[in-house]
Amino acid sequence: MKAKGSFLLLLVVVALSACATVPTGPSVMVWPSPGKPFEVFQSDDAACRQWASQQARPEPFEYEWAVQMRYDNAYVQCMYFRGNQVPGAAGTYRRAVPPPATGEPGTGDIFPPPAPSEIMPKPD
Repeated sequence: MKAKGSFLLLLVVVALSACATVPTGPSVMVWPSPGKPFEVFQSDDAACRQWASQQARPEPFEYEWAVQMRYDNAYVQCMYFRGNQVPGAAGTYRRAVPPPATGEPGTGDIFPPPAPSEIMPKPD
């Protein structure tokens, strides 16, 4: 009888240890885009945390790292959609428009390809 009670206790402990919980927050760093007020960034963060927790509901017997990964992916997608800087996304920088190519040697300009009328046929 004592062995049956010990086995039942062990079974309950194993079952409870296999249950993953929804993460309390992201494990990735996200920054506000340049010029975005911090209050707006905090609002984005709160909304995206809530949305990510809805997306990362754990399945029975799922590993906790898998739930965290799903949470992080949902959070990063939401923050990116709201215009924040997320890891791995290339920044959008404004650059000056380069001057038109002059074709001068030594300037690094690339010549356009010749027009078909400029190509001379090979002699026979």
